[in-house]
Amino acid sequence: MAIPDADDRTDPRRTAGAAETSEAERSEHRLEHRLERFERLEALVRALVDRFQASRAREAELRGTVSEREGRIRTLEEQVIQLNQSRRDATKRIDELIGVLDRLEAQIGARTTASSRDG
Repeated sequence: MAIPDADDRTDPRRTAGAAETSEAERSEHRLEHRLERFERLEALVRALVDRFQASRAREAELRGTVSEREGRIRTLEEQVIQLNQSRRDATKRIDELIGVLDRLEAQIGARTTASSRDG
């Protein structure tokens, strides 16, 4: 192995070659760094897209649940209206029956009074 001359270390061709190699290495390093940053950004964007799609799916699921519940509420409200009407009809019928009983009671009372006067 030859020992480099002092002149070899100061040879402009060697210094220029080393500088070019060093610059190429720095450029390659910067490129690798940018590529790593880009890959990280890409992974973050993919994760964000996945979260967005999951959110959209959840939103659709919740909209379906809300729609079902709104339908159930409408059905129950209709039932409440029908039951209230049935209650009013029953109350009216009971009042009519009470009226019939009151009239019968009055008629029976009048006959009893008439029988006891006659008898």
